[in-house]
This record gives sequence, structure tokens and C-alpha cells, in this order.
Amino acid sequence: VSTKPGQMVDDVQKISNLIMPEKDFWNNEARSLFLGVTLYLIADPTKTKSFGEVVRTMRSDDVVYNLAVVLDTLGGVIHPVAYMNIAAFLQKADKERSGVISTMNSSLELWANPLIDSATASSDFNIQEFKKVKTTVYVGLTPDNIQRLQKLMQVFYQQATEFLSRKMPDLKEEPHGVMFLLDEFPTLGKMDTFKAGIAYFRGYRVRLFLIIQDTQQLKGTYEDAGMNSFLSNATYRITFAANNYETANLISQLVGNKTVEQRSFSKPLFFDLNISTRTQNVSQVQRALLLPQEVIQLPRDEQIVLIESFPPIKSRKIKYYEDKFFTSRLLPPTFVPTQIPFDPRANKNNNEASEETETTTAPENNE
Repeated sequence: VSTKPGQMVDDVQKISNLIMPEKDFWNNEARSLFLGVTLYLIADPTKTKSFGEVVRTMRSDDVVYNLAVVLDTLGGVIHPVAYMNIAAFLQKADKERSGVISTMNSSLELWANPLIDSATASSDFNIQEFKKVKTTVYVGLTPDNIQRLQKLMQVFYQQATEFLSRKMPDLKEEPHGVMFLLDEFPTLGKMDTFKAGIAYFRGYRVRLFLIIQDTQQLKGTYEDAGMNSFLSNATYRITFAANNYETANLISQLVGNKTVEQRSFSKPLFFDLNISTRTQNVSQVQRALLLPQEVIQLPRDEQIVLIESFPPIKSRKIKYYEDKFFTSRLLPPTFVPTQIPFDPRANKNNNEASEETETTTAPENNE
């Protein structure tokens, strides 16, 4: 989130739209309160700037009273939009406030998990530095967590790509491009930022390397228009043997046709020994370079490479684990530290202990 007051509101609004899409009255009101609470936490130096802190604020013993105290004690410090949105919430009737709180809490349920709270409370990388310094960020999920953490992934990827495509890069200060390599891309769910950005990301030196099982998987998430947008804006398309006819037929169409000669013979209807009455016609017809059934039957060690402005290429796969050139470049597995669940009680005790230490170790006033 930007530190500039104007851009700060814009950034938080984008996050709230990802977490609580525009649906009904309650979502609209919950987004407004989320914006106010988040801006208040950003302004308060004693608070952690995280989704988990928003959850703890909204699930405190008396959230209405606590937010009223915020306006009384920090009203002159917090962002004007934070003051306005929190004040608007406090002016609602009890029943309406309860509905807003319930909607916001249900949308933030994922961050009530102490492990997720801990993992998202701090970061050892800065998206703003991606184009300045070579950086590699690994995001790994086990299959049993893909569906549950879908919203978390959407927030991260869409926020990152939106930030990286905010302004044209300065090649002197930002010499590097950024590539998002996403395996099983459709399992992340529909991300409108990617659907729209595929057409202009390239101009901001942001590239997408998307891996999907088949086109039907992409179509199921983004429908026909979205699927066609991804395929038509891809500079490189690499395909292996397809497992279903729809994908194989689309690949056959993308590969294109070739011209072949077709011969036809004619002969008299009745028996005739005169050879001159028999004719042969040769015509040129269009035939698919690869028929759908040929795409399905493509050998496992072959692939089709489609490059923008170039004819299709049929080639053999490179198996990196059998090629010395690539095996020599392999790096050891990245160390993944054990995630310690966030405990707000322990954090509070540490802060109180720190304050006591500062008080007891204050220098004496020697006159």
C-alpha cells in the first residue's frame, strides 16, 4: 500500500474489492468499513499493518465502542476517509451495524487462521523492487489447500500485477522485467486483472507464463471470451498431446492448414475397354497440418510450438533431468522455515515488556 494519502485510499479500495466483490448492500457497506479500519491501522504506529490486525480489530469485545474511541483519540491523526467511513458506520442502527460487521468478518475468515495471519503479517521482499533488483519469489501450495487459499492467492497476484503495471518502467532505474510463472493457473480462480492485463502487461515489462491442463479448464473459469483473450495475446504457445477432442480441435485450428493435391478418377458407367474414356482430375485442396486425432496421438516426447508471426514448429521436448546443460544449473531446494502461528496475547505481552524496559533503562538526569 502506498504511503501517499491519495494513492493509499486507491490501493486499499482495490484490495477491498478483491476480498468483498460488489454484490449487495452489505458488501458495499463492509468494503467502506474495511477501508476505514485499514486506514486507521496504517496511521497508528502501535498496530501491525496486516489483514490479521483488521480481523482482531473487528472481533474485539466491543468493536463499536473501540472504534468510537479511535475517533476520539486519533481523529486528528488518521486519514480523513478513515474518519468519515468509521463515523458513518457508528451512526448506523444497531441491527445494521451488526450486519456490516458479520459481512466483513465472514469475508476475512481466512485471515483468522493464526498460520495465515503470521505468514501475511510481514514480508521479506518488496514488490516495488522487483524491476530494480533480480528477485525470485516462490509461492507453494499443497493440493488440499488450493481451494481454501484461493482468495489469498488472488489478492497477492492481482495486487502485484496492478502495482507493476501502474507506470511505464524507467530502464535506467528498473532494468529488469517481471515474469509470473503459474502452474495450474485456472485453479487460482477467475482473476479479472489478468484477463484484462494480458493485453497490456507486455508494455510494462510484465510477462505471464501460464500452464494449464487443457483449454476446457481455462474456458470453465474465464468462459469463451476470456479463453480466447489469453490465447490470442500469447506470443508463445506450447502444446503437448491433448487428452480431449475440444482441445485437440482448437490446436488443430491454431496450427493451420496446408495445400495438398487430391486426385479423382472417372470411368464409364458400363464396361468399356477404351482407356481414353477414363479421366483423371488433379485438384488442390486444404488439409489441416495436424488433424485433431493426430494431436491426440502426438508422441509423449514431441510438442507443438506456436510463435507469433512464425509458422508452427513440431519439435522434441527437452527433458532437463536428462540434459547435462540443465542439470548443471540445478539449485538445491529452497529452504522453507517453519511458520509459527501468530499469538496476539504473546505479542501484547512482548510490547508491554518492551515498554517497561524502556522505562526502567531511561538515562538519569544528571545536573
